[in-house]
Amino acid sequence: MTLSIEGEIVTPDTQLTNTTYDELEVGMSASLVKRLTMQDIQLFAVMSGDYNPAHLDGDYAKSSRFHEIIAHGMWGGALISTVLGTVLPGIGTIYVSQTLEFCRPVHLGDTLTVTVTVLEKLPKSRVIFQCTALNQADEVVLCHLGNGASLCAVKDGRSVASTMGLTALDGLPMGTRTGRLD
Repeated sequence: MTLSIEGEIVTPDTQLTNTTYDELEVGMSASLVKRLTMQDIQLFAVMSGDYNPAHLDGDYAKSSRFHEIIAHGMWGGALISTVLGTVLPGIGTIYVSQTLEFCRPVHLGDTLTVTVTVLEKLPKSRVIFQCTALNQADEVVLCHLGNGASLCAVKDGRSVASTMGLTALDGLPMGTRTGRLD
């Protein structure tokens, strides 16, 4: 697993960092790179109690819609928590809320790059982060765009899909940054 903040590699000796609220700036980001192994899936199953055979049984998984073992969706969410709690902002971070979109499955051997980016600083030391996980093909597998945001897929400058039925012109309605609909 490799962690980085603003492009600088964070080693196990320096992994636990803290960026104070006053030091945070919109656009700051940190990333983690992690390859999914069967041991990751097994450990997550034990930790979470989720023994769904789609994650653990190859024969069962062959008959599923993905035809092979896939990661627990929240494994990616846990990686986001890792970045937030250890790198940016780091030690002392309290993860208050998150809505995740599971965009595609994560397969054994996939390498995820999980990135958190400061979108907005709110009063009372609260911060909205954009959180994404990309696989080795740069495909979004997991994302979160802040408080109440929706995701809009754009291809060749045109909206092709959205999590809320909005178009690219509608913007991303958020708790403190409104789209055209608010």
